[in-house]
Amino acid sequence: FDLFIDAEDADVSSWCRFANHANPNDGTSACNVEARARTVTTKSSGKKVRETHHIVFVALHDIEAGTEICYDYSTEYWDE
Repeated sequence: FDLFIDAEDADVSSWCRFANHANPNDGTSACNVEARARTVTTKSSGKKVRETHHIVFVALHDIEAGTEICYDYSTEYWDE
């Protein structure tokens, strides 16, 4: 028995398919994480080796196992 979330093939998609939109202003959805963009600089012997860009999800409160992860995609996402 295989279970695919959002009809994605688990072999070619990432864990991000489990994070969904919640509007913090509509009164019906609850955001439980906040997305933040970060640049990580790797250094060796004090010299910059490379920079990588990451999106980090930070829990706004304790999240029970099995709870859907929800964050605000922002208005920029919907405008595109």
